[in-house]
Order: sequence, then C-alpha cells, then structure tokens
Amino acid sequence: MLKPICSLLALFLLVFAAQAQIRPLSEDEARSMIKADPSRSADFLHRYEVPEINDTKAPKGYKPCYISHFGRHGERYRADLASFDRSIAPLAALDSAGLLSEKGKQLLSDIRFLREEHVGMEGILTARGAATHRGISGRMCGRYPQVFKQKGRDSVYCVSTPVHRCIQSMGNFSLSLKEFNPKLRIALVTGDYYREYLNTYFRDETGQEEYRAWRNIILSDSSFGNLFASLVTDKEAAADLCSIDYGRFFDYLMGVLNIAQCLDGPQPYTYTYLSEETLWKLWNLANAKRIITYAFSEEGGCRRPKVVGGPIIRDFVEKADRALEGGPVCADFRFGHDTGVMPLVSALNLNGLGEKVKALESPWTYPVFRAVPMGANVQMVFFRGRRGDVLVKVLLNETECTVPGLEDCAVNEVYYPWKQFREYLVSKI
Repeated sequence: MLKPICSLLALFLLVFAAQAQIRPLSEDEARSMIKADPSRSADFLHRYEVPEINDTKAPKGYKPCYISHFGRHGERYRADLASFDRSIAPLAALDSAGLLSEKGKQLLSDIRFLREEHVGMEGILTARGAATHRGISGRMCGRYPQVFKQKGRDSVYCVSTPVHRCIQSMGNFSLSLKEFNPKLRIALVTGDYYREYLNTYFRDETGQEEYRAWRNIILSDSSFGNLFASLVTDKEAAADLCSIDYGRFFDYLMGVLNIAQCLDGPQPYTYTYLSEETLWKLWNLANAKRIITYAFSEEGGCRRPKVVGGPIIRDFVEKADRALEGGPVCADFRFGHDTGVMPLVSALNLNGLGEKVKALESPWTYPVFRAVPMGANVQMVFFRGRRGDVLVKVLLNETECTVPGLEDCAVNEVYYPWKQFREYLVSKI
C-alpha cells in the first residue's frame, strides 16, 4: 500500500506546486479555482490572497542586499456611487410596483447597504487594504531581514502616484518596515511627476471594437433572462414596467457586488445572486477586457506593455545600479495601480504571462485575479556573493517566478546573474 500512497502524495504536491506558481491556466484549472472561491470571478477587484511562502534556498555565500518593488494599492472602495444607483434604480422601481421576489428584495437591500458603506469613502483604501500592505512588507522583513539591517545602508525610498489610495498603501507598507527596524530612514514621496512613469496615460483602442462585438454576443444569452426571473414575481409585468437588458444588468451588477470582498467587517455574500455559469461568463468578459487593454494579445497588440511597462523597468534598472554601486538606499518601493502592474508583468513575461494570447478565445490564459488582484506586487530581491557578484530573484505577489529565455543562466532555477538579468531588462525598455 505504501507505493500508491506515495504516488498520490507526489501527485498532490505536484498539483499544489502548479497552483502555487502564478502562471497561465487551462480552462479547467480556471473553472475549478473560481468554483472553489467565487470571489475570484471579481477579476482585478479580487482581494489579495496571501500565498504560502516556500523560498528556494539561495546559493551558498549569497546574502540579500537590496530589494526593488512595484505594488498596486490595496483593497479599496469603489470610486463612485453612480454604479450602485444604476443597479438600484430598476430594482427600486420593481419593488415599488410589488414585483420583486424575496430574493430580489434581498438583492436590493444588499446593494443599498453596500452603497451606504461607500458614502464619503469613494476610492479610499479600506482597512482590509491597509492590512494587506502591512502584511506584504511585514513578510518581506521576515524573509529578508538582512536587507533592512545593513550598516551604512539604512535608507528606504518610497514613491507613489498622487492618488490617495496609493499614498495610503505606501504609508501602511512603511509602518511594518519601521516596526521591524525603527532606525530605518524612510522617505515617502508623491506627485504628478511620479504618475508619469508609474501610471503612464496611454489610450489604445486596438481590439476594443472586436471585444465589444464579442461582449454583445455573450450578454445576449437567454440564461441572463432566466436568472433575472428569479428576482421578480412576474417577468412579463417586470419587462413592461422596466426596459431591462438582462445581460448588461448582470454585467453592471457584477461590478457592484464584487467590491463587497474588499470592504471592512461582515459583508453580504453577494455571489448567491449569480449562478456558477453566469459567474464564469462575466469573468470571461472582464478578464478578456483586461488582457486586450493591458497585456499582449492577438486582438489588442503589444503596445501598452512597452509604453507603460518600459518606463517602470527603466526605473528598476537605474535605481538598482545606484544601490549596487554602494548607494545608501537598501530598498526602493513604488505604489501605483493595476494599470501599471499588469503591463509590467506582461513586459517582463513572468512565468510566461507575457506571451501573446487570444483573449477572446481563451481569457483564462492570463488569470488576472491571480496576477493583478488588489495589492498585486512585483519584487526583485538582490543577493550579493562573497566575491561581490550579484544574483536576482523575482517575485510576483510574493511567489517566486521564472523568466523564460533566461533558463540557461539561472542558478537554483529562480536566481539570475544580475549582468544577464540587467541585459534582459534593458531589452524590454
């Protein structure tokens, strides 16, 4: 019996390892992950999932000496109240006419509750978001304590876009650093200057018309009408009272309900209003949209990762050069948005997430809920050897990454010589 048990254990560990690494997924894998946790259908609004950390041991004689990081702000409130009103209006009209079912009444109550939670807090970081960043920096200090306890190199430089949720994330992130080593000299800087490279404005309509046509087809499916019927007592009377496009109603509703997981304290479990298949279809729409707009895709081309990711990569290189030459900064931290993190991940091709995909055919290939959730982060950890040479390890959401094309020079699979890795970065600028 021992052999079969060992074989099953090996298979389990292999599956676990495959899930732990943030990489392209198959359709079956994506479906299983969303079924296991429906909140993952929130796409880029998904809360940060704290990973199980399993560090590959650094080669003998190499010690961490510098960290460079780019992070998205943590969990936040929605940026406006209009999105709630758009969902409340038809439901309130049906309720006044006595046409809402008990399920429909509960949905209306939940949306009104979520809206009330947002009044005066639009776009602000939630307490959950603050905790996310304190957790990320706290775990970083625990993994690489040597970085933050170097004699003569006790400066930490943090920059943020001038958006309050990013500034709040930067401040909370710094709290854990200061708690770990009160002697650290931490600079917190923000302004429009930093927006220029952390969140470069770049509008590209390539592929958007094709996406909209595909979206219209998906949302015209009769299943949305059937799902709406569960919210009312008389579907025909409801249709006479309110002209509702069922597919778009649930697409808008999804964006409202998804934010519940980012708020503080007990919240309504909103996924009871959407079937498993509805969640899957709406996630496909949201995920494909992000890929076409911010990553490499057949439909959207390749411009955004280069235009947006390039300046961020340049900043990584320039600051790393200064730090490794003996500068006083032991860590550089940047705080921005998903619109900066996703192009960066794509440009770097971490774990193959920079490969060109057919977003409308297989949106699960780039799982945004894993790669770019709230609090998403890219970390480059530098290790100096006894002879002065440097290795670099890259983390995506605190999880070790591989970089396609650099396998031949990798040490222990995830450590790359800085010389070759720097050349790789420069080629992406």
